[in-house]
Amino acid sequence: MWLQSWMRLDQPRLMASLQAMGFRKWYERQLVVSHGWMAFCFICIILMATGLELFSSSKGFAEFLADSLFIAAALVGTWIAWRQYATRMVLAEAIGVQAHCLSCGHYGFRIDQNTLNTRKLTVRCTKCAHRWPISQYEDA
Repeated sequence: MWLQSWMRLDQPRLMASLQAMGFRKWYERQLVVSHGWMAFCFICIILMATGLELFSSSKGFAEFLADSLFIAAALVGTWIAWRQYATRMVLAEAIGVQAHCLSCGHYGFRIDQNTLNTRKLTVRCTKCAHRWPISQYEDA
């Protein structure tokens, strides 16, 4: 799956952002940023529809080429924006589902300081200090 290769829990960037912001702020930011990408995707779809409306081969080769490039750019923008939206939403939800403490049921966590230099992410409850591993995808 393209998500597995694009954004992994063992990436230092993800662990650093979780460590710096804490889970709740990181989760909120992921939702806001992903919905920004969704809005950009919608704008690109509108631009693509506009380009298709303007598309005509009777105006000459230069106009045809300009319209084709406009449509292609809008299509690429749509594809990139959709990938960003879907990736961020899936990752945020995959981690968010596992954010409940197994011991006390509290929602939220801090990254365990002992796992910062390892590839496995272990988190600690902010209420009862219980530790549990977080995987990129919840085992269903």
